[in-house]
Amino acid sequence: MSRSAPSRILALAVCTLLVLGGAAAWWFLRTPVQHAPAIEPPATRPEVQAPAVPSNVELETRPAPKPVASLATTVLWPLRVELELVRPAYLALGADLRPLGADKSARLAGRIGMTDDAPAPRATVRFVAGTNQGRELACDVEGRFGANDLAPGINVVEISGSGISGARREVLLRQGSTAELNLGFGRPAACFGTVIDKEGKPVVGAEARIDFQTALTDEQGVFYLANLCPGRSVIEIHKAGFAAVRQDLGLTAGYTNPVGQLTFKLKLAASLIVSLKGDVGADQPVDVLLLPAESRTERTFPWHRINPIAVRPGSPVRIDDLPPGVVTVRAFRPGALAEAEPNVLLREGEVQSAELTLAPASEIVGRVLLDGKPQAGVPIELQAADGVNATLEYAKRPIWFLESEVMPLLSPARQKAVSDAEGRFVFTSWSAIAPLRYLEARTVDGRYFAHKLVKRDDDKIELHLSPSDDGKGSLRLMLDARTQGLPCELYVNGQPRDPWVLGPDDDLVVDKLVEGIWSAKITYHYEPVYTEAEIDVKGETRRPIDLPQEAIDGHTPEEWKRAGRVYPGS
Repeated sequence: MSRSAPSRILALAVCTLLVLGGAAAWWFLRTPVQHAPAIEPPATRPEVQAPAVPSNVELETRPAPKPVASLATTVLWPLRVELELVRPAYLALGADLRPLGADKSARLAGRIGMTDDAPAPRATVRFVAGTNQGRELACDVEGRFGANDLAPGINVVEISGSGISGARREVLLRQGSTAELNLGFGRPAACFGTVIDKEGKPVVGAEARIDFQTALTDEQGVFYLANLCPGRSVIEIHKAGFAAVRQDLGLTAGYTNPVGQLTFKLKLAASLIVSLKGDVGADQPVDVLLLPAESRTERTFPWHRINPIAVRPGSPVRIDDLPPGVVTVRAFRPGALAEAEPNVLLREGEVQSAELTLAPASEIVGRVLLDGKPQAGVPIELQAADGVNATLEYAKRPIWFLESEVMPLLSPARQKAVSDAEGRFVFTSWSAIAPLRYLEARTVDGRYFAHKLVKRDDDKIELHLSPSDDGKGSLRLMLDARTQGLPCELYVNGQPRDPWVLGPDDDLVVDKLVEGIWSAKITYHYEPVYTEAEIDVKGETRRPIDLPQEAIDGHTPEEWKRAGRVYPGS
């Protein structure tokens, strides 16, 4: 091939492209254009100036965007804000009336940890038995939880959450005191145990329970439980025909209690048949409560496992696997009272009987209405202003009665009901024991509620539902000008919210507060920075806060080192 051949090939390719391009242009020009519908122009049209094109174009300097406030901070200690509801605005009381829940001053605080002491975020602490049954606390991102408005007494709590095996613990709450519950699941415990009868023979098929773990005894009466949360725990042994056994038990992290170290002796069970006469009061089962007649130094039977017992007049109920000893039989039904509360001596291997007669009692009757129409299925609760005193006065016992067993608040302290098809409800008055009570109805979805202060002679009540006003208040703490973030911790009614770093230009805002009187404790490194003891929260309420200089300037690397923490950025 000659040297000019490539040139000829290149020229041929260029000509081909030109021909194809011309054909394409002819095709598009001959295709009619689909025009949009014509739009009438305005009567006058502004004159359009042709843009001037200078020979030398100078670009205008645009302002730099405002930098986003950094949340990095050298401030070592957090600003700690603790708020506690003293009295909601919807309970407008006189100065001589005790606010609802004033008797609930027991506190519980703690932390739930996982492997390597990492927090168990979003774990749940739920009260399943005792004076605070039904209450639920949530852990923050650091595994912390707490509450400062709990009723005193022994309570059973269950701890559950993602990444942990769960635990079941008893906590003793006392008025004005803080009980601590700190659990770690990083190094589980385990234990063997042996169950025998009173003759020393192994009991086969007995169920052992610790936390959420269960196991049955083998032919030698031995059980094995693993994956247990270390700490002070409780073990229960159950076997049909024997009285259940409850015992405190200490579990050591990473340790297994060997065979032969723990032995549990079961006694033959006693049984009790409870019957009721007199079908008076509300049309619902009677709650029967069994408790030891005398308090004991050691609690050996889990009474909360059987209480309360639902019994209807004319239909006796047999309760088996009870321990020997003297028990008091109590009965509660709205609109009815037991004429007597008998003591019954239970004996091993025997069946005893107890018959109670119900008599009419002073009632509180009412209806739940919304826009004048009866509302069915609405939960209603009647609480004594001082539920602890009402319980003790009814039982004729001192304060330590609440520490004798796991028990609910008794009927004079708290009653619950659900409105019927006509919106009606019935409660026992108990006005002689609790002359001041609070009545509240709240729909299941929480959208509507009604409340009323019930005095000694009130016996007929209408509750008119209105939209719920929970969470309409907020508190804005206006802080000094700052150039860096400020670590913050917030506790509302003892419940911690997730800690965070507040931006330099931000106020600290606590939202979703019930409007009313709140006590406030605001500190920085244990020193108070706010002196007003109570704040009346209405809508958005503002308060200025003077921060100490170190909360503004931060701390030096040496101060961080002395605190055992790593200086930011190092």
